Amino acid sequence: MSLYAQLAQEYAIDTERAARAQELHRQGALIVVGHNGRHVEAMVNVHHSTCIRREPDNTLYVACSCPDWKTRGMQTRRPCKHILALALTADARGLMTQ
Repeated sequence: MSLYAQLAQEYAIDTERAARAQELHRQGALIVVGHNGRHVEAMVNVHHSTCIRREPDNTLYVACSCPDWKTRGMQTRRPCKHILALALTADARGLMTQ
């Protein structure tokens, strides 16, 4: 299963955020700074750090340094555009293999 598809199963995906994430992905706005088969982290436009990690039970842990994630996203389980864009980028590059 793709990382984005798993994210959509575990979290509520806002359509507007998804559209903005697609644009970030198309722009190549993410710089992947670390990854292995179960973890990927990136900088977005050099302003925000974001990560997605597949836990031992195969659920996802996500985090971002942006205010949207910290003030609303965590509480509502709605990933910010940076997390969504990272999932798209990781899927496109095959970074999360397990």
